[in-house]
Amino acid sequence: MMFFVRAPPSDKIGPYEKEYRPLTLVQKGIGLVQRSVAEGENKDADPNGLYFYMYASCLGAAKFEADLKLHFRITNSTSNETNLPSVDEFREFFLKEYRNRLEKAYV
Repeated sequence: MMFFVRAPPSDKIGPYEKEYRPLTLVQKGIGLVQRSVAEGENKDADPNGLYFYMYASCLGAAKFEADLKLHFRITNSTSNETNLPSVDEFREFFLKEYRNRLEKAYV
C-alpha cells in the first residue's frame, strides 16, 4: 500500500533533502536487470519487458493471494468446499511458474 499512495508534501528542506534524488522501485529494478544483461547473466533480449513481467507477476500474485485469504475468511469456507485453490496451493503454483520463467531468462 505504501507504494500506491504518495507521501504528503513537506516544506522542510535540510541537507538530506537537498541531496536526495528519488529512485523508484521500477527504475532500480530495470537497472538491475539491464546490468545482468550487460554482464551476460541474462539472455533475455528485452530487460524492460522481463522486469515488467517480474513486477506485474509478483504484484498480481500478492493481490490474488490476498483476495483468496479474504474470500475464505468472509465465506468461512475452505478450498475443499469451493473450486478455488488453497493459498498454499496457489503460492506453490506461482513460485514454480515464476522460477521456470526466470530460469529461461537467466540460464
